[in-house]
Amino acid sequence: MAEIDGVLDVKAPGSMLVALNRDLRSADWLDADKDGTNIELALHYAALIDTSKEAGSLEALQRTMAIAGPNLHKALTSLGLTPASRSALAGGEKEKPRSTFDELKKRRQKRATA
Repeated sequence: MAEIDGVLDVKAPGSMLVALNRDLRSADWLDADKDGTNIELALHYAALIDTSKEAGSLEALQRTMAIAGPNLHKALTSLGLTPASRSALAGGEKEKPRSTFDELKKRRQKRATA
């Protein structure tokens, strides 16, 4: 359990480095020669977050997360380690939900051809 500014957080997340290393091991599409820089960048951001969390200052953690969090997410996306980027790698963008107007238009076209 983590303690930040004297407050015990029973639902504190685990280590970002541990989670990232687990994800990297399972990402069989990555090539260390071609993706090495982005992998190192993601590891760096994860380490920054872990170090800040271990320091125990909520303010420091918030500052770190404000910068490293979005940048880590961008690095993970570029490596195909987010759900959306994995979907794109698999070649399938999810079908966009249709608007109510599109649904009505489709029904009208069906009636016209029936």
